[in-house]
Amino acid sequence: MNVSKWNNGISRFLWYFLYSIGFLFLFSTGYAQDIIRFGCMSSAFSGVDKRDAQVALKMMLDKVVAKITDNKKYTHKFEAIAFDDLESIVQSFHSHRIHFMNLNSFDYLAIRDQLPQLEPVLIVTPEEHPTTRFVLLVRNGGTIQNLGQLREKKLTIPNNMDGKMGMIWLNTLLVSNDLPASKSFFSTIKVMDKVSQVVLPVFFSQADACIVSRFAFETMVEMNPQIQKQVAVLFESDAYVKDLICLDKNVNENLKNDIIQSACSLHSDPEARQSHEN
Repeated sequence: MNVSKWNNGISRFLWYFLYSIGFLFLFSTGYAQDIIRFGCMSSAFSGVDKRDAQVALKMMLDKVVAKITDNKKYTHKFEAIAFDDLESIVQSFHSHRIHFMNLNSFDYLAIRDQLPQLEPVLIVTPEEHPTTRFVLLVRNGGTIQNLGQLREKKLTIPNNMDGKMGMIWLNTLLVSNDLPASKSFFSTIKVMDKVSQVVLPVFFSQADACIVSRFAFETMVEMNPQIQKQVAVLFESDAYVKDLICLDKNVNENLKNDIIQSACSLHSDPEARQSHEN
């Protein structure tokens, strides 16, 4: 499986563009249609303005089409379908309404047995390696030294996939230590839109613990080194693959590989990077 590295959350835009591109080669494998559709979970839009995503998508789409088609232009329209549940995704694949999908790894594992044609081809990550680790952070030098001492304490988590996957890990950790599930264990669990809103309450002793990815924590430390002096890692998860690009196995193999290779090089392309930064 290939890995594409994107900084500052640009992975959201990458999969928009991949779906659109993917359907371009469906035209050469018997799936020709006037409107090209690609899929994503509606939760993937958390914290992202959809109009900004569409602008970035169009710029990336033009860049990759030029790379793989020797500047030949495609004029077909494309649209995204945002799904609220996994059952709708499975039904859409079976009815050929969708051929590409962005999924987190837990959702992929939940539906892969129902969709044998679904193939993960790309891992999207903002990090230097293809996996993500989650950390449970507490106040450094405080009274909390073990997991049990967090009972009836305040927890903050991010309002994104890191928060959802981090909570799955935390609940597993609680159960393995013979402790109640998080909803019963903590006094409050606050879901915040920004990483700074998750970590800084622990820094200022307004919350007792938080969950973020190791990458997000290290990014916060780079911006404010004082955080590392006041906030400590109580537990760290194993490595997880977070985001996958999946496609129908029936698409043309050569063109699929060309598209993936082009996608994996976009992080070093100045114009593609500019489409995100603007």
